Amino acid sequence: MNIENLVDEVFGHLTVLELANKHRRGNSWVCKCDCGNKIILSTCRLIDQKNRGANKSCGCKNKKQNRMSKEHSRIYQIWKGMIYRCYKPTKSGYERYGGKGVTVCDEWRYDFAPFLEWALANGYSDVLTIDRIESTKPYGPSNCRWSDYFTQEANRGMHKDNTTGYKGVAPLNGKFRAYLTRNKINKHLGSFDTIEEAASARDHALRQYELTGAL
Repeated sequence: MNIENLVDEVFGHLTVLELANKHRRGNSWVCKCDCGNKIILSTCRLIDQKNRGANKSCGCKNKKQNRMSKEHSRIYQIWKGMIYRCYKPTKSGYERYGGKGVTVCDEWRYDFAPFLEWALANGYSDVLTIDRIESTKPYGPSNCRWSDYFTQEANRGMHKDNTTGYKGVAPLNGKFRAYLTRNKINKHLGSFDTIEEAASARDHALRQYELTGAL
């Protein structure tokens, strides 16, 4: 992108029509919103900055989004958390998402409305959370689902501090401790002489959890 000439570039719901003012500190541009309104914005207002999000509409989308966010507050918080994890270095979880290159598709990143529409049409429930089907791919309609804690945990990669090569197995005083965490409850499954024994015990506990839903 040539920031000296943004004509015909699209930023969210805004299309740059022409140069409004040329200035050594940054040009300003005439932009047309999808709703038909025109607005003049500087380059720094059109492009995301480190500490400030860019304008993506003339303001009409913000009003609509504010109304929808109040009507569907939990889905809105999930959407906002997804954006923060991927694009806000100061927010919790960024190091595991945006810091590792995880992104959000443009359709969702710049507008809550299509995310809300997808959520309501694809099994959203107040007891479920959003989950990427393939952890190496971005958040988007084709790679997301609504899942319970168990499904998310099964889909989650191994913790970075794991030294055994098995999920739920950790060294302890010369032996290997097996554990299973569900619904914020960590259950100790015992200590074993070998990694394989500990891993087998965890697999058995995991199968029992799938059948009964109880630790």
